[in-house]
This record gives sequence, C-alpha cells and structure tokens, in this order.
Amino acid sequence: MPLSRTQVNEFLKSLESRMTLAVPKSSQDLKWGHREQTVTRLNAFWLQPKFQTWCSEPESTLRFVKGSYQNRLQIKSFCLDFIKLMEDASVPLLWALKPNACEHTNGLSPECLLSYLTVQALSVYLNQETTSGISEKQAAQIRKRFQSASTLIDYIDLLCFSISVSRLLEVCILVDIHLLDARQQGFREHVELMKALSTAQSRLHNDGCRTMVKVLLASYGGIMFDEHESSDVMNNVILAGNSRHGKGKPVHRRREVGRLVSSHFGGRGRVYRS
Repeated sequence: MPLSRTQVNEFLKSLESRMTLAVPKSSQDLKWGHREQTVTRLNAFWLQPKFQTWCSEPESTLRFVKGSYQNRLQIKSFCLDFIKLMEDASVPLLWALKPNACEHTNGLSPECLLSYLTVQALSVYLNQETTSGISEKQAAQIRKRFQSASTLIDYIDLLCFSISVSRLLEVCILVDIHLLDARQQGFREHVELMKALSTAQSRLHNDGCRTMVKVLLASYGGIMFDEHESSDVMNNVILAGNSRHGKGKPVHRRREVGRLVSSHFGGRGRVYRS
C-alpha cells in the first residue's frame, strides 16, 4: 500500500533533515529584492546557438552560462525569470540558487547539491497526480541509501534513481555554482559538479531512461576556467557579456526566453508510458 499524503510529506522532510543546504525552497523565498541596473545590460546570450540548441535538442544537454561581477544582478534576474517561466509552463524544474543576491557565503560540496536536487526530484515525482506513490518498504530503502551515501558516485546514483522513477518526459536543472565552496586553493568544484551532472545524464540514457535532462549552470564572477580546460568543458560554456543594445533589456529577455520555453518545453511535464 502506498504512503498517504501525510506520510509522503514526513518522508520528504526526513530526507531534507539530513542536508545542511540552507537554500530557498520557492522563488518567493529568494531575497533578491533589487532593481536591475539600466547601465549594465547583458548581451542576449539566450539567442546564441549554444543556448538555442540547449533548448531545442531532443536529448539531454548541459550548458554553463558564465557572466561577470559587473552583470551579476542581470544573471540572477535571468535565473528568476527562467524559474517563473518554467513554473508557468508546468515544466519540472530542479533548482538551487543562493538565498541572497549579494550574499558572499558559500561552502557547499557537489555531493550536497546533488542530494538537494535528488530530494527535489523525489518531491516532483511524489506530487504528480498520476503517480502510484511509494510503499513504506520503498521509502525505507531510499532512506537507507541516503544514509549510506558518501561518495560523489553514490549521490549521482541517487539523482539518477530519483529522476528515472518519475517517468517524466523531461526534467530541467538550474544551479547557481556560487553555492559551491570556492575557498580552497585551485577551486575546481564547479567543474566537478558539471562533470557529475553530465555523468548522470549519460547514465540515465545508457540505462534506457527516456527522461531528457536539461542542465543549466550559472556563474557571475571569479576565474571559472583556465587555458588548460578540456574542450568537453569549454564547448558547453556560454559567455554572458555586457551590452548596451536593446536586446539585453529585461523586457526583451523575458519575451525571448519565454518564447523558447513555450516552443521547446511547454507541455512536456508529462509522464511517458511503458
């Protein structure tokens, strides 16, 4: 017999209690109450081929939007717009953003972020109207896997499991990489997270999962990559520079990105049949 709604909520809370990730659970909780500067505008990176193909390709894809400190507020506003547009289109979206637009604290590991995304994915699955739910035995097994997870591979496995059981046609992931620990010398955890999510995409595909997983990582400052970076990494980087042209205005951005969402994502929040 599947868990009741009350039991499901308690189950999800028990998983959340194991995490130290203090990030907002809804876009309304974000304390990003700023106005975008009118002087500094983004170039319309969402119109670049790399972003367009990320939206349109009928397969799992990953992109890294790299902004700068000067346009950090615009990058963050883009993230907020994207969350709202996906919510309005009922597209399953897993996301993790910093709680405050100007907050400098960080220190999370890729493993911590993957566990957070896993709980979100399970929540999406268990809150579907068509879901058959999970039994008490299955819930206990998932708790045990969470408790025993210690390596990055363990957390990749958990994320893959949570996405595969959802049976959704498509899931999108949006992560602010400035949640990661940038204090250590030779900061590389953004690349580690990038590769972990790419591994999850490949594993789901190889295991026969039909869910497309679209991953978008966002950054807005700091030295993210160097000249020795592999082509596999750099080929997925989208540079978001400054621009004074009209296409970078918030109203244009929302309209253009909204058009992409409705054209390539709208209506995909459905489950596939066996």
